[in-house]
Order: sequence, then C-alpha cells, then structure tokens
Amino acid sequence: RDRTPLLTKIRLGDRVMADVVDALSFEQTPEGRRYINYRDLSVQQLGSIYERLLEHEIIRDVDEITVRPNIFARKGSGSYYTPDDLVALILKETIEPLVQSRMDAFTAKVAELAKSTLTEDRKIGKLKQVDPAEKLLELKICDPAMGSGHFLVSLVDTLADQVIAAMAEAEAAMDDYISPLSDRIEVIRNTILANAEKRGWTIDADQLDDRHIVRRMVLKRCVYGVDKNPMAVELAKVALWLHTFTVGAPLSFLDHHLRCGDSLFGSWVRGGIDKATAQGSPLLLHGPVTRATRAATAMQVIEGLTDAEIAEAHRSADIFDEVREMTAPLDAFLSLVHAFDWLHIRDRDDKAALHAFFDGQFGDPIDIALGKVKIRDGPEAERFARLFDKARTLVAEERFLNWQVVFPGVWSDWHDGVLRGGFDAVIGNPPWDRMKLQQVEWFAVRRREIALAQRATDRKRMIAALAEAGDPLADDFIKGQRAGGSRRTHGPFIRRISAAVRRRFEYLFAVYRTGDETGQAHGHGRAFDAFGDCLG
Repeated sequence: RDRTPLLTKIRLGDRVMADVVDALSFEQTPEGRRYINYRDLSVQQLGSIYERLLEHEIIRDVDEITVRPNIFARKGSGSYYTPDDLVALILKETIEPLVQSRMDAFTAKVAELAKSTLTEDRKIGKLKQVDPAEKLLELKICDPAMGSGHFLVSLVDTLADQVIAAMAEAEAAMDDYISPLSDRIEVIRNTILANAEKRGWTIDADQLDDRHIVRRMVLKRCVYGVDKNPMAVELAKVALWLHTFTVGAPLSFLDHHLRCGDSLFGSWVRGGIDKATAQGSPLLLHGPVTRATRAATAMQVIEGLTDAEIAEAHRSADIFDEVREMTAPLDAFLSLVHAFDWLHIRDRDDKAALHAFFDGQFGDPIDIALGKVKIRDGPEAERFARLFDKARTLVAEERFLNWQVVFPGVWSDWHDGVLRGGFDAVIGNPPWDRMKLQQVEWFAVRRREIALAQRATDRKRMIAALAEAGDPLADDFIKGQRAGGSRRTHGPFIRRISAAVRRRFEYLFAVYRTGDETGQAHGHGRAFDAFGDCLG
C-alpha cells in the first residue's frame, strides 16, 4: 500500500468494475462472445502482459493523467522476448554440464567405495556427502535481467527434473542407497498433509508428488533474479508463485533472491574500501562490512526453510528483514560512492568537499548515506550538500546493484582484491540491437511531431528547421549521431556481465557471432548457429 499511494486512494464503483470484469471475461469472435479460459493460461502469458504494458507511458498533464501508447518504450527499456525453444536450449547447455559433474563425482565415489573395506553404513554415509540431488540443490543460478521471469520459470522446471533424475540414478547406482533428499521430501509432504488435516482441508496426496515439492525447493534455494524495473520483479514473483503452487502449502518467500536493481552498475566491496582508504579513512567501512558479511548466515537459514507451513514463510520474511538491516549501511554507502563516480567530479573545491565527507567533517559518512542525519554546517557543507543531492537522485533513479551486499553468501572474503565465489551459472538473453541512432525512435520521446512525419523528407526538413531556429535539441541530435556508431549492444553487455560477476560464472547467452549469423556462446567458447529466425 505504501508503494502505490495513488492506487490505494482510488475507489471504483460496482458499475465500473462490472464493465471491467465483463471485458476481461469475454473476447469478441466472428461467432460472437466467447469466454476466456484463465484456468489454462500459461504463466508465461504474464510476460506478454508485461511487454504490452511497457508499450504505454503515463503522461502527467496539469489536471489529469493519461496513458499514451509508445511503440518504442519497450525497446528503449531493453526489454526483449526470448522464444521458448531458445530458452530451453540455453538452459540445457548451461545446466547439463553442472548436473554431469555432480553425477560423475558420485559415480567415482561409488567405484572408490566398491574397493573399500568400510562397513556398508560407512559407505552410505560417505555417498550421502556427495549425493548428486543434494548437490544440485546447492546451485546458485541467476538471471540478471529477468523481466517477468520467463527464464526463471523454465529454470525451475528444468532443474527440478534434473534433481529428481539424479536422485533416481544415485539410488540405482548402489544397493540399499537412499538419497537423503527422499527423506526431506517426505517430511515436507507429511507437514503439508498434517496442517491440512488440522484445518479441515481435503487434499489428495497425489497432488503432493515429488516434482511439486522439489520445484518449491529449487525456487527457494537455487533461483536468483534481478531487474531494474520494480514491476518486472513483482510480476516475476507472481509467475513463479503460480507455477510452483502446491496445494495445502503457502506461497514461498522469494524476496531474498529476487531483487530490484541495475545489474550492470554498482560497486564491489573492495572498491568501496579502496576509495575510503584513498580519502584517508581506511577504517570507515570496517564495521559495516563485518556486519553485512554476517548476513550470509541468516540467508542460509532462509534458504533452509521449506515454507511448507505459513509460520515458516513468516519466519523467512522476518529473517530477511534482519538481513536488510544488517546490509543497509554498506549498501547505501557503496551506492552513494558509485553515484559520486558517475558525477565525474573535476572541480578542486568539489573534490575538497568530497574529501571532507569521507573524513567525517559533516557527520558519520555511513549515517549520511543512510539519510539518518543532516549534514553538519561547515565551510564546505553547502557545496557537498549539492553534490550529495545529485548523488542521491542518481541512486534513486538508477537503482545501482551492489552484488555482494544484495546477495550475501554468494561471495566470500569481501576484503580481498580477488572476487571469491559467485553464481554457478548466469542465464539470460542480452539485447540484440544496434547502437546506431534511429531518427524516429530518438525523436519519439523528444519531439513526437518529427517522429510521426509521414515521409523521411519531411522529417529531414523538420530536423533542419531545429538547427535554423537554434533549438538546443538540434545539438543533442547531432551529438547522438556522432556517438551512436553501429556497434551491437551485446558486446558491452557480455563484457560488463562477465567483469561484474566473473568468478564461477559459467554463463551462456545468446550472442551475435559473425556476419549475419546468430547463435549461442558460453565461457568455453562453444557456439551454435541456429537461431537467426527466432530473434528479431
């Protein structure tokens, strides 16, 4: 309610809602009105709704707010649809090597123990330490531009099927071996059935098969996602909730792994420490870093909770509130420092004011970053206040993502100059567009009458008129043309992702390769030319 104050204030009468419900319930066909079957609607259709919403923009006039179509808005936001076949292949090529390595480790241990003189109980105990199903549930897989969750929904299915297959294969590899995951699945199933019986719900045990339960485990433990658009994050949660719905169980807590932020821009902890040290405050981040690293333990507790009953889901939320509290000081400071970098501060007096900030002359820098205290008066306070306001605006608008702090536990040894840890895989599909400036799209959000010109010659004449009239927009357009070039966007995207999350990121993205061919490539350099027709 706090995040949507306008919607909270709106009151719609029954007559209005009746028209809305009627319009949503039927579609017009040549044979007349036909009911829309929402029961069999795929959760991927939520992505279609999201993409259609992106093609509109809200315009605030003096006395009213209007919704206006903007056919270029989705492209401008970097939102791209990935065909199901491409999603399936990306997941297959990414996950299969991870599965195989864990199965190979288990098989090797079985062969080793076959020659051992250990008792059967000791052998089974050692096998459980490398159980492939349990090891697969330790994977951390991230979509850094998840949109409405298309990749993540498919990831849940793919990985859950692999976990169940690994469990069966492991149990077939040695007589009397039972995967420890089998027992945990049974505990979760019995918990759900017991709660249902206590509340008088009638549940068919067949609706609680292993696949339903394992999908929930994969969702809570293995799936990570990031998107800059808050609506996309919420929609991804809904898609994943609908897809993993398990009768008798509450919705899984997902806030710990699905985060809102710009996955390309943010600070690493070591970089923040170096900047503080360079400004003469080497111990500034010691406390915030120490506290934030402890949040990794709390995250492990959240991931271990099954959310099989509502009390566990509530506990997950409560613990995550503690995680946010533990990481907030470091997160706020790193984002602020990153924003200062974006400001490209050159003026000597501005630099002096920034140094005074790090030195604590205006108050505790961490508390200032959190917005807890006002900036103290001082000879450079007014100058720093202007820089601070600009930086805070950037942080709010750009939503910088500080990976280590947002996902504590994924990386370790934050003080180290070398990143340690990371995701086991990063999945997704980067943008496939050219950087070359397109006149119609550029003017569509700046001077619509030029974008809507019927003929190219008319548009060219109107652009020339801007320069003749001394309109500043003409200079912006010329600068845009000079800077645009014709480089494809995927190159910088891939380089930034691999630089940002370069440790243990076995990534597989759809990328442009050569000439007019398209295909897949991942960290090992393998490529497949197959999907030119699938990508717009």
